[in-house]
Amino acid sequence: MIVLFPVIIFGQTYSDPNAAIEDRIEDLLQNMTLKEKIGQMLQPIETKEVKFLLSAEDLAVLNSEFKPRIESGDFKLWVGPNSA
Repeated sequence: MIVLFPVIIFGQTYSDPNAAIEDRIEDLLQNMTLKEKIGQMLQPIETKEVKFLLSAEDLAVLNSEFKPRIESGDFKLWVGPNSA
């Protein structure tokens, strides 16, 4: 005998159909990377201008004590399909 039944695992609020839609959307956006969010805004073979603000903290690197350190100087930002 073969028995089949659906299994639903709710590890995140966004996948819980009983959660409020606002909570599901907020949880989903918090779990998405910037690359995934941009991907949702674009259709195949479509180009759009995307704007986002980077603060100095976003460009920080970890020092030997694993604490964020902001280096002085100019930064170059490379954006492309494989830049993540």
